[in-house]
Amino acid sequence: FLDLKHTHINLTSKHLEMMKTALQVSLLFLQALHLVHSSSGSSPLSNHAPPMFGVRKEEESSSISQPPSSTIDTTDTCTTNLQQRGGAKAKYSTWSDQIAQPLKQSEFSVVKAGDGSEEDPDGIPTRYLIAHKNNREKAKAAFEKTLEWRQEEKVNTILLEAPSNFDLCHQIFPVLLPGRDSEGHLILVQRPGMVRLDLVNDNDISQDEVLRNYLFIVEYVWNLLDPSPMPPGGLMTSIIDCTGVKIDMAYNKQFRSFGKKLVAIMSNHYPTRSYKTLIINAPKWIKIAFNLVKPLMRESTRKKVMILNKGPYQDKILQELLGTDGLPSYLLSSSKDEDSSTISQDDLSEIEKELRLVVNAGGVGGKTTKQSAAPAVATA
Repeated sequence: FLDLKHTHINLTSKHLEMMKTALQVSLLFLQALHLVHSSSGSSPLSNHAPPMFGVRKEEESSSISQPPSSTIDTTDTCTTNLQQRGGAKAKYSTWSDQIAQPLKQSEFSVVKAGDGSEEDPDGIPTRYLIAHKNNREKAKAAFEKTLEWRQEEKVNTILLEAPSNFDLCHQIFPVLLPGRDSEGHLILVQRPGMVRLDLVNDNDISQDEVLRNYLFIVEYVWNLLDPSPMPPGGLMTSIIDCTGVKIDMAYNKQFRSFGKKLVAIMSNHYPTRSYKTLIINAPKWIKIAFNLVKPLMRESTRKKVMILNKGPYQDKILQELLGTDGLPSYLLSSSKDEDSSTISQDDLSEIEKELRLVVNAGGVGGKTTKQSAAPAVATA
């Protein structure tokens, strides 16, 4: 809030419009950082999260006042954290490398063996206590909301059936998994400048369906690629590629609505998941927006964020992060991908190729879908 009551500046309508735009962009920027560094479900940006996707309740929610118990047979998954996997370098790159026998789960619960909930008197996983700075009352309330949300939206079984419009949703909201960083954390690339919400209307699907597709990927990551129950495992390095991002996106109500839903879901229900964030190909005004919201951030969050401009230095940082051989060409400053509608098959990581196999097979549960194979992943 700006109190201009006692100022002596002659503000024209143009000045006010510029200030409004700067504040809108800064808020969107803060929301984006809050999404990738969500460490508390009590943020004013994420309170009162809307129902995730308009999925109707088909049955009454069961009482969650009692400490929850896991219903998952965890003997078939690798639940070791990064230290148990041998230090900085992760031994496994894809989930098929981690599983000794076929999966037998009928659902994927938020509660996992070794997550601290067994020893906790209220059955609260340690991640929630960390997120709320050991405030037991807040952590318990947040965890119970997550349990209720997962039941209402059928999140525990989302991996058992692949999204019916995976390729289209991927085209509308490009999300990529190029590999792991030098510390073994999974890397997630998001490209907000290439979001195509116009395709939502053109193809008669909803934003909620696009978000559910994103959630399928998130659940795939935390249940199959890195099911480590406790930090330092189960953390992610996020790359926000600003290619195509324009300042007038702040005026797009549809884009803002989509972003708010995404922030609410991730901050409320996936706490303590961020390792670091790289904002690449950043226009100059991104740095200005960052400086505006910087005082509102926790010091720990500020230290995790790096803003990079297109050029050799950015490429050097990315090469240190992913390695020269593991760095996909679409992230390089010399990439022409801004004008391209697809990413070549050669640039898809083994993780992404395996994800597509799971989707084409109908999901982890092997249910039949009409999902078609595609030779490349659409990005714009």
